[in-house]
Amino acid sequence: RKNGVFQISGDRDLSYDEVAFMEAEHFGLDVKLIKPILASQFEWYKEPAPKHTTLDMERLKELFGIVPPESEWTLYQIYNNIKNT
Repeated sequence: RKNGVFQISGDRDLSYDEVAFMEAEHFGLDVKLIKPILASQFEWYKEPAPKHTTLDMERLKELFGIVPPESEWTLYQIYNNIKNT
């Protein structure tokens, strides 16, 4: 009976390139095709990168004792569901 918005995610933040490498490996794709770059490398990207781009589960842990699953495990569950559809 708690009010509010609760973030549900994994145990740690993953960068977009980490996720891309994991996804490519899981689906048997060529990881050599992935070339991570920083947004600041684009000449049209003028805004400074935000300091905080993630959400965490601290409030959910404090209120309900819910411990987040490993981020990698969560992604593999999603990948397996995609494979099975």
